[in-house]
Amino acid sequence: MFHLSLWAVFLVWGVLGFALFAVLLTTLVGSTLRMIADRRARRSTIWCPVFRRRYDVWATPPSFRGRPFDDLRRCEHFGTDPVRCGKTCLKTEELAAAARTN
Repeated sequence: MFHLSLWAVFLVWGVLGFALFAVLLTTLVGSTLRMIADRRARRSTIWCPVFRRRYDVWATPPSFRGRPFDDLRRCEHFGTDPVRCGKTCLKTEELAAAARTN
């Protein structure tokens, strides 16, 4: 009888350990896939307060809310050259709100 109760305890701890391992693995895989997807640039348009017009851009989506993008990879104004402006279009939410109204 004692051996049977030990097997029951082993089974409970084994199931709990497996469940914890599955949750940990799912969280790590999901977080990694989300991070990879978030770092890919997306094509969009953005209002440029310096040149006072809209441009097509390849931009990195925001990690946190409060601004339209984290970074600009490419801008229509510069063509294939690196973006050399101060990227003021990314600085404040007010500029993003102004872009929506213009």
